Amino acid sequence: MTEKNQDFKLIIVENDDELGKKAAGIVADQIRRKPDSVLGLPTGSTPISMYKELVRLHVEEGLDFSRVTTFNLDEYYPMPKSRPQSYNYYMDFWFFRHVNIPEKNRHVPDGEIPESQLTRYCKQYENEIVAAGGIDLQVLGIGASYYEGGKIRGGHIGFNEAGSSIDSRTRKVELTEKTREDNSRFFGSLDEVPKYSISMGIGTILEAKKVLLLASGEHKAEVMKIVIEGEITSDVPASYLKKHPDLTIMIDRHAASKLSRMIRPWIYTDRIDWSNKNLIMAAVIWLASETGKPITGLTRDDFIAHHLEDLVNNYQSLKELNDLCVSMMRAKLMDENSCPKNQRIFIISPHPDDDVICLGATMNLLNQFNELRVCYMVSGVNAVKNSDIMNFYKSDSRLTSLLKKLNEKPDALSEQEMTQVMMLKKRMREIEATNAVKIIGIAPENLIFLDCPFYNERIFIDGKIRKSIISSRDISLLHDELLSFKPDIIIVNKEREDPHGTHGKVLQIFELATKNLDFTFDSWYYRGAWNDYSLHEIDLIYCFDKEIMDLKLKAIKEHVSQLDPLFPGDDLRPFWKRAEDRNRQLGEELLKLGLIQEFCHAESFKVKRRL
Repeated sequence: MTEKNQDFKLIIVENDDELGKKAAGIVADQIRRKPDSVLGLPTGSTPISMYKELVRLHVEEGLDFSRVTTFNLDEYYPMPKSRPQSYNYYMDFWFFRHVNIPEKNRHVPDGEIPESQLTRYCKQYENEIVAAGGIDLQVLGIGASYYEGGKIRGGHIGFNEAGSSIDSRTRKVELTEKTREDNSRFFGSLDEVPKYSISMGIGTILEAKKVLLLASGEHKAEVMKIVIEGEITSDVPASYLKKHPDLTIMIDRHAASKLSRMIRPWIYTDRIDWSNKNLIMAAVIWLASETGKPITGLTRDDFIAHHLEDLVNNYQSLKELNDLCVSMMRAKLMDENSCPKNQRIFIISPHPDDDVICLGATMNLLNQFNELRVCYMVSGVNAVKNSDIMNFYKSDSRLTSLLKKLNEKPDALSEQEMTQVMMLKKRMREIEATNAVKIIGIAPENLIFLDCPFYNERIFIDGKIRKSIISSRDISLLHDELLSFKPDIIIVNKEREDPHGTHGKVLQIFELATKNLDFTFDSWYYRGAWNDYSLHEIDLIYCFDKEIMDLKLKAIKEHVSQLDPLFPGDDLRPFWKRAEDRNRQLGEELLKLGLIQEFCHAESFKVKRRL
């Protein structure tokens, strides 16, 4: 899908692979038109597929880079070029060593420049861009958004953080804690992430003749909605790009998922396939929300006034349409009478607390009528602070010496002592998980702590230090458990927001581990603590009262190490509060639409029935 408006061209592609190929195509066209092109280049996860395709075009189709000059956006500061986390290393790993750009034509900010020379160096970087004739095509990635002070911020380009000036130039930039936290997955810990960077300024970027902004993944959806549909604001530096006269924005469908044209396509085009029941539900639910009416209270005038006349005209009467939508939604509601019974149910939880946070109430219901297993895929030790285990084990006299050393001189711990600390963290999380599910009625013998190897290993991949890629060992561990239990229903997280994160890897492991099973099963998919499904996407809803909600919250709070989480994400609410708000909001939405008669809390799932 390609759209052109008065400000920029928007291209929406299916996935990251297509994004890389199309972005590389734009870069290649620029080089073919002007062999001595000056390119502004980004780093990060998003451009990797573009670099792979550019390398392929060079190797297989002879794309010539011999006259090309490049200027990179940024580099950590201070940062030795030899470190795998450096952007100098990244560019060599992914691109420079594979193509024929002369070394003298490659420019990446130098993170080794002495502080005393940095101001002069930044001015020189600007002068070199001017001397090269200016940047012909500037390619950009974008940082995710976050909440601060009740409003959304983020969307950095280069390392131009929220609050950056539109006329800023190449300079030393202090990184926000959010940016450092996001990038800590490429380092051993948050403490290892540099606090500063060298970055081209927004003014420098806007002087490029053409700009191509790339984004992929659901975690970029919120910020892309602001950039594309919102106002220009220093809180989201990427929004400044809309001032550029030749801007192309290219995003995949995940990053586009919150755009109005994706959520409400009937406003943007008359070519709507109204045989799609999900689209019908999306339209009617949206209309009810817009008008503040229950579904059965919608009038023909409501449909006409909101660009939905074609939809209502497909039915003999408005009542037929409204009744259809109400019956479809009510068919998704599950209670004690309609829930599965006498089934084997296998629940996959990425970390030892995702289960109770996301589906604690449903677990309580299903456990009453079925045989349950709960499988924790990783130990979760990386999310446990040293202070947590010091408090947890403070009464254990056998650990007094170790805990004292951990408190006073943690850097002095031996390798054997560090291993012992990690085992204590692992045991703490297992105890928390066991105590949590006991509250909702699940016995400890029904828990499986899989401890997938990928979570604990750190290897060099993608030009950076990352958690290990999933291996046959990870897959076989889950495969063997499933083969032994032979579940009728598998309940698993459906998170792909960060392809390098634990949730995304667990979903991959599930998909690979279930490929060749000799039995069939239904799949129920739940969302993580950060986002819920839109109501029209949901296939199954469990409504429950305050007593069950309180039970669920009590279970969540048994995860003491996560009450003040080390990795809270963009949302600063504690996990128990997110769960409470999310379950309440879904219940309120159902009540407003007239789908339930009295308020309740609710958990939701997408369902894939067995073939």
